[in-house]
Amino acid sequence: METRSARRRRLSAQGGVGGGLDLIGGLHDDLLLQILGRLRCAAAAARTSALCRRWPGSGLWRHLPELSFRGIAHGAIEAALAQVALPKPSLLDIEITDRLPAEAVASLLRAAARLDPADLSIVVAWVVQTDEMVPIEVPSFPRATSITLRLHKLHLALPAQGGEFPALERLSVTSGRFDTGALISRCPHLRVLELIHCWGIETITVHSPTIEELLVISGQLRGVDVVAPMLKKFTLRSDVSVDFGVSLLAPEVENLSWKCWSHGQFLLPVEGRSVPARLSLRSTTKLEKSEYLLDGS
Repeated sequence: METRSARRRRLSAQGGVGGGLDLIGGLHDDLLLQILGRLRCAAAAARTSALCRRWPGSGLWRHLPELSFRGIAHGAIEAALAQVALPKPSLLDIEITDRLPAEAVASLLRAAARLDPADLSIVVAWVVQTDEMVPIEVPSFPRATSITLRLHKLHLALPAQGGEFPALERLSVTSGRFDTGALISRCPHLRVLELIHCWGIETITVHSPTIEELLVISGQLRGVDVVAPMLKKFTLRSDVSVDFGVSLLAPEVENLSWKCWSHGQFLLPVEGRSVPARLSLRSTTKLEKSEYLLDGS
């Protein structure tokens, strides 16, 4: 029976351990990138350099088409993004659990924009708040078809000039504050919009010729104004004020779901009762209803 030391000497002579080219190192770069990509973590891919003497210093992970950074310090992520060699990755996924100032989030967004990914997800669990929260600028992402932003209570702003999202089809924003109408006007191909606990927005305004799905989950709303001829699915969940109202012009809507409450009481859609909160469905032919009232009794 071959001893462990003898096996190691044999592998070394073959190049598997020690001098020469090891068996993994002999694989083509495309195959190596597929192996690293299955790790679903850029940091883990970089650490696998210990497995192959060809990888140390080569930075093969920098050529991955999908980059995911989770559970890594903010400074390390920015340094890694600066080393990425493959421009325009198909995916850039970042999740930070550290407490970050707003300026650090803005810097991270700019670094992501320089890579111009097709699919972008940035999650920041906690942003250090100041007395006067200055809006941070969301740069343009020309190639992005999907953007997910979870930025803890950040005030977001668009660039004064430009800032288009010409390819964006899906946008999900959680815990951010921004001008919904201004953002949507810069997304000519937006189909799915999710606004989840976006603070400081009293009225959600969505005027879009392309949106097909709309999800609004909010802590407090005074109104929703939707003009969307292609809208098929609309979901609304919110605490609302006593003068809350919804204006919905969506002739193609097929799936309409809402759960609104005020002072602990749910508001149910009941036709023919005079109450302050009103839901007006104009030209909604698929639902075959012209007007609902929201009943708070």
